[in-house]
Amino acid sequence: MRYTVLFLAFGLALLFVQKLEAQYNYGIFNYYTVGVKGGLDIYQYSMDPKRSVEYEMIPNYSFGVSGAWYYRYWLEFHMDIMFANRDFTVNWLYPPDPDGNVPASSRYKLNYLSFPMQARANFIYTRYFKMNVGLGIMPEFRVRPPREIVTYQNGITEESFDDFLVNDFHRALFGFPGSLHMKINFNRHFSTEISASYIFYVVKMNKILMDKPGKGYYFNLGFYYDW
Repeated sequence: MRYTVLFLAFGLALLFVQKLEAQYNYGIFNYYTVGVKGGLDIYQYSMDPKRSVEYEMIPNYSFGVSGAWYYRYWLEFHMDIMFANRDFTVNWLYPPDPDGNVPASSRYKLNYLSFPMQARANFIYTRYFKMNVGLGIMPEFRVRPPREIVTYQNGITEESFDDFLVNDFHRALFGFPGSLHMKINFNRHFSTEISASYIFYVVKMNKILMDKPGKGYYFNLGFYYDW
């Protein structure tokens, strides 16, 4: 009885795979895609407790171009080129100053070019809808020198030209993205995709302020042309 059940399960799985392969052919389905994408980015950093700073999470954004090669109906290779805004704020935990000339907070303004590269495996695949998970690598390179906007305890805000901390931001970062994607095909050539990604970084953005690499959470919407 046990072997009969295993044989039937294997047969059903084989029929399912054959059905998917029969659906996926050059006459009906597409093997390349290119498009644009963008969305909301949220970063979480761990500050060095010896620095007397408190991290304030703020939303960021990214946008860029995206392309893919559909190697098989279940396996795809993707690469994006994204302009990523990476601003964040820290609150300085200094004692109150009578004149208010002590910094209260600093907004660091940074931009990076990101190059996410992923292999994705489809676990749902139909003609007009699919879902997949992806794993890959993501090198990033800073676009321009960072800026620090300081707000003092007296409420005055100005740009800081002090090299302290500003020059301690790494020019290049590296992370490993894991993601979940849902793609809807409007017809043979046009589609849209909703995705959520988690980025595990292995390089600290700032060598002085942070005690370990950060984490990133991306929520993107993309529009594509497929052929």
